[in-house]
Amino acid sequence: MAVCVLAGGWVLSARDSGATVLVLNHDLVAGATIGPDDVSPTRVRLADDVADRYFMSRDQIPEGGHLAHSVDSGDLLPRSALAPGDHAHRVEVPLAVAPEDLPSTVRAGSSVDVWVLPDAEGHGPGTAQRVLTGVTVLNLSGTGTALAPEDTRQVIVTLPADGGTRLAHALAAIADGRVLITRRS
Repeated sequence: MAVCVLAGGWVLSARDSGATVLVLNHDLVAGATIGPDDVSPTRVRLADDVADRYFMSRDQIPEGGHLAHSVDSGDLLPRSALAPGDHAHRVEVPLAVAPEDLPSTVRAGSSVDVWVLPDAEGHGPGTAQRVLTGVTVLNLSGTGTALAPEDTRQVIVTLPADGGTRLAHALAAIADGRVLITRRS
């Protein structure tokens, strides 16, 4: 009987269909660069039809790879998380936004539109003007406290470096008006 149990265990261990995949060591937001220090190998069982959707431990993460969407700590690293194309050249743009002009649901990794409105003195465009569409929030500063509220929050958005004309137009409009951010769902 003992020989049968040992032989059965050996046969099952020889048929181990587990795979060694890459798992995130910490949360990363959309737009973040991912590298070898951000992942660890771990052994899991995956169905054959989904195994090719994830980075295996033998796979190379493209150098300078950026995430297209946020991935949480402990999650398997899906191939779909890496942004397509050459994202090594991105521009980070800091924006000063009044707390009432920023939805409380905006977080790092959110996709947002940036609008410019006339300010309290009437400076800026005559009507609301969308200057950036579908940009990713890379980071945002904390909020003030009841004792010392902040009158602006810094929101850092990221966009491709090749958007030079788009960025120049957006910065010119922002300089003359008030920034409002809307979150895309």
